[in-house]
Amino acid sequence: MGPTYYMASAARQMAILEALRRRSRPGQALASVCTIRGANLPASVQIELERALGVPVIQSYGMNETGVIAQAPCR
Repeated sequence: MGPTYYMASAARQMAILEALRRRSRPGQALASVCTIRGANLPASVQIELERALGVPVIQSYGMNETGVIAQAPCR
């Protein structure tokens, strides 16, 4: 089993999306992921990530030092 969740900055999310665009079957790259968390994503990036991976992208904001305290369970 692979990762079920990841969190990344807007710049990293855009890099992941660019890598997915280059793959012939993008959804399989992160098939185990059920939730993505990001901050300050342009709507177009959020929508494309959700379509490419078939999972929700949850916009978040917080201090880097605190990390994620709680996460909703996967669908």
